[in-house]
Amino acid sequence: MAGVSTSTVSLVINGKAAGRVSQETQDRVHAAVQHLGYRIDGVARSLATGRRNSVALTVPDLVNPYFSQVTMGVAEGLGDYQLMLLVTRVDDDRFTVNVENMLAERVDGVLAEAPGARLVEELDVPCPVVVLDRPTQGTTLPHVDFDLAKGVRELAAHLVELGHRHLGYVDAARQGPTFQTRRQLLLRRMRGLTEDPVTLSTTRSATTVEEAAAEFRQRWPQWRADGVSCVVCATDIQAYGVVDAAQELGIAVPGELSVAAFDDLPFSKILAPGGLTTITLSGYELGLRSAALLRELMDGRRPEETHVRLSCELQVRGTTGPKKGRRAKRA
Repeated sequence: MAGVSTSTVSLVINGKAAGRVSQETQDRVHAAVQHLGYRIDGVARSLATGRRNSVALTVPDLVNPYFSQVTMGVAEGLGDYQLMLLVTRVDDDRFTVNVENMLAERVDGVLAEAPGARLVEELDVPCPVVVLDRPTQGTTLPHVDFDLAKGVRELAAHLVELGHRHLGYVDAARQGPTFQTRRQLLLRRMRGLTEDPVTLSTTRSATTVEEAAAEFRQRWPQWRADGVSCVVCATDIQAYGVVDAAQELGIAVPGELSVAAFDDLPFSKILAPGGLTTITLSGYELGLRSAALLRELMDGRRPEETHVRLSCELQVRGTTGPKKGRRAKRA
């Protein structure tokens, strides 16, 4: 029905068509397979190809919608693979055992979200591995992360222009290179834009609305005494908690306190008042690009780039404004 040879059909349905069969021919084969109602025997294909057509993805949790977006991107990029999701924290004693059990299933590739990537690397995984979101720290593994410099530079300039010099910072309790880089880069950029002293008072919370709100309530009396006029959060989810707690305490956002964050989740556009000021770090794009890189490796191709950096930019919305009692001061 597709008008092609048996060998061509075999290449397409067994996932070996890349670089050998045109996209037009692949589409014709898939259309014919769907029309005939043919179902691929996964066991037989595994025996014939030596591949299980399954990919493992490690994420620290699914409560944070950011990782749901990452998973959606991976699923879109590897829709013809079975996705095995391993939800486990790197500080969990069972992490290594869980990864080893996953590898015992003979997956064709692994997508490892940092910082779990370090332990995956130490396990000497016998299949292609791509690391997600691991800036600054060297790795021998192919990886996809964000070029934070542009977005953080824009946020630093925005806050300095608004007159903010003393910041509170709600970092993630789960430490990793991406969170450390965000905090350190922001402080460095702000200090480079003004001769005024810039301070950053850091606390940590789980990446949930409730925990971040509770942490802000506890810290706010001291932060207020220290002159904190803006709170930056490592994630949007934590910023939601800070805004909610501030409103409960009668603190006007952004009239008395500005709030900014990282991620740009869909809900951040509609958060009162006027949306959350945040740096866009697309989880979906991170998952999609990581999946594309892993597919190249699993197909035996040599990618042009084994380190892919995704762009990010600041979204200025309603939660940031001039420091109370002062006009915005340009850097």
